[in-house]
Amino acid sequence: MDNAQIIAEEFSLAKPIVKKVLSLFAEGNTVPFIARYRKEITGGLDEVDLRKIKERDTYLDELLQRKETVTKTITDQGKMTPTLQKTIRECLSKNELEEIYLPFKPKKRTRATIARERGLEPLALKILEMSDGFDPFGFAAGQMAAFKDIKSIDDAIAGAKDIISEIISENTDHRSVVYNYMHKEGQYVSKVKNEYKDKNTKYNMYYDYRNPVDSISSHNMLGLRRAENEGVISFTIEVSDEKILTKLQNNITGNKKNKCAKMVLEAIDDSFHRLMKISVITRIRLENKEKADEEAIETFATNLNNLLLAPPAGGCPIMGIDPGLRTGCKIVALDNTGKL
Repeated sequence: MDNAQIIAEEFSLAKPIVKKVLSLFAEGNTVPFIARYRKEITGGLDEVDLRKIKERDTYLDELLQRKETVTKTITDQGKMTPTLQKTIRECLSKNELEEIYLPFKPKKRTRATIARERGLEPLALKILEMSDGFDPFGFAAGQMAAFKDIKSIDDAIAGAKDIISEIISENTDHRSVVYNYMHKEGQYVSKVKNEYKDKNTKYNMYYDYRNPVDSISSHNMLGLRRAENEGVISFTIEVSDEKILTKLQNNITGNKKNKCAKMVLEAIDDSFHRLMKISVITRIRLENKEKADEEAIETFATNLNNLLLAPPAGGCPIMGIDPGLRTGCKIVALDNTGKL
């Protein structure tokens, strides 16, 4: 879909009107000009709606550029598939796109990349299959000569689990489990820094604060961030790790109880605590911050609008003139109560 189609569906507008609005912006027209002098083209859209359309169009253009970079990188790696290409093409969020790109993103040297360099990936993939008849220790023993810088079977198994942990952490379905549970059940929890425990500041209410992630207000989110930026508090998302791990275990190992399944369970625990938890918390915090910023801007804009439209001369009769060359001047007279 093109930008006009996406915006039309998101804002419940007719696509032809959206296309005309985008054309007006492309010609260099400003929001106030379009709202005031092109009402017959826009269907009477006000400045707020026009600004939202313009911002969404800019966002989608930036998203498209990022999609092109992601697509090229994955294609150059020889890992592009029709399904993956379709998923990228239909993605409408930068954060979602980065989640899709994560498994293919060039990495620094991690524990998993080191393990792969040592030849442990075949062992990791065999363990991840969790076949009942597979003996990971016997397989590792038979491959010791092929491994690099591996001194024992235990070292080989540990390296294989590092690879499995990374595979799990980069799987979009598994990350969605963590994200959705944190977003629905998590709580923002703040803690005052030691040096401010006995001091009164404008952030007193955030010294020991709790609020569900999915219902935090914009002003509280921004207040937490300001308090953290000024070094008064720290805050994070608290959630039941055990319940998330249970969900991941059910999705990955199911009812399997063999040796390999036990190793995969250990890798799941490591993957969640070491690789997924902090990154998902960071993503949720950023999304809440962006949402709070947008709501704050809308509130300030509404307040400013009301201020500017307040009676400038108090309670007295007034006449206003709207000059116009093409359609003629418009004149309106109001009494001291604001009635025509």
